[in-house]
Amino acid sequence: MNRYVTVCIVVAASIAVVTWRFHSTIVHVEASKLPTIPSYTRPTHGVDEPSAIAAKKNTTDNPRSDALDKIHALEKAAKAGDRDAQFNIAKIMRSCPNYTRKDGTRMSFEETIVPYRAYGTATDIENVHREFERCSRMWEAKDLGTAGEWLALATKAKQPQAMALTAGDLLWKMNSEAMFRNALAGVNPEPVVTDPALDTTLDPRKLLLEAAQSNNADVYYAIAHNALLLFPGNPEAHTLYYSWMLVACQRGLDCGKASDLAAFSCSRNADACDNFKAPGDYVLWLASNNNADLSLVETRAAEIAAKLDAGQYDELGL
Repeated sequence: MNRYVTVCIVVAASIAVVTWRFHSTIVHVEASKLPTIPSYTRPTHGVDEPSAIAAKKNTTDNPRSDALDKIHALEKAAKAGDRDAQFNIAKIMRSCPNYTRKDGTRMSFEETIVPYRAYGTATDIENVHREFERCSRMWEAKDLGTAGEWLALATKAKQPQAMALTAGDLLWKMNSEAMFRNALAGVNPEPVVTDPALDTTLDPRKLLLEAAQSNNADVYYAIAHNALLLFPGNPEAHTLYYSWMLVACQRGLDCGKASDLAAFSCSRNADACDNFKAPGDYVLWLASNNNADLSLVETRAAEIAAKLDAGQYDELGL
């Protein structure tokens, strides 16, 4: 079943408002439709492996540098089994939007920006231009492997961020298929198309539970990112989204106004963002603008942090 259609249905159902940004979505664009806004690579936090650190420092700190150069800098270590290098290759590949037509052929820059000329802004067009500059050589390269293949290797090696990303893909697939079953009574829909390398026998909750023990801020953000899928029916799911994000910011995730997490909102709310001082200020501002109970958000975040510090992972509700 076409994943583009799935995204539309999920958004219409108000589920996972931000979930789609970090999934490996194939973007099919028609001239009459605005394509998905490109996603950006977030910084890596909490890496606990000494290997490949030097390569990653030069190749992942700047999300605007050429994607193929970054991959080549990591490739030797990744092929030698370095799980962090494997994950970072997957992340780089997934950070590049895949502007293709429905027949799988790649669109030109001019073709891609047609909807933006009608519905977007000059900034949107410039962002697409930057992504073409950053990703074009990677798109044309051969024998790199796929993002899914590299992610599968890193997940098998128990790289925490890879496990969290794989868990998110599995939750997305499971939730989408459940929505189709519920929407089409008596009809058994086709499976939602995912990367062939995704191991659908894995349990996403077990992956997240194990990854959460790594003390890795990106993992905590991944839990926040999937909160509405992890806690269905829980009236506090919305609160837990902000609480887990707050924990991630407090424990090392870059949540400043210039970060990938906040840059889009802050570019449109500069006055508010200029007042941010503490690591979690962006999250609390975002929560307040979405009518969340800030006191409850902070209370749940403190409870999560205490359980993490005490090693009470089974009490996290994952």
